[in-house]
Amino acid sequence: MEGIFEIKKASLYCFWTWDFNSNICSICRNFLQEPSINYQALGESGHEDGLTICFGACNHAYHFDCIQKWLKTRNNCPLCNSEWDTIKIEHIL
Repeated sequence: MEGIFEIKKASLYCFWTWDFNSNICSICRNFLQEPSINYQALGESGHEDGLTICFGACNHAYHFDCIQKWLKTRNNCPLCNSEWDTIKIEHIL
C-alpha cells in the first residue's frame, strides 16, 4: 500500500545552545545547594544573598552574592562571556 503523503523537499532548521548544567558556582567553587563561601566565612552575620541562587538567560547559575560582586566590574557571564541577564532567583532550602 502506497503512502498518502510524499515528501518532495525538506528544509531543516536547527537552534542550539551550550547545555551546561552545573551544580557548582564557578565563582566561589562551592556547591549551589550550599551557602556561598563568602556567606560561610561570615557565619551568621553573612548576608542572605549567600543563600540564594541566581540563574542567567545563558543557563548558567551562581550564588547571588557571588554574581553581584562579579557584576560590579563587568556585565557578562563568567563562563560564556555573554551579557548577563538574570531570569530567575531561588532561595536555597
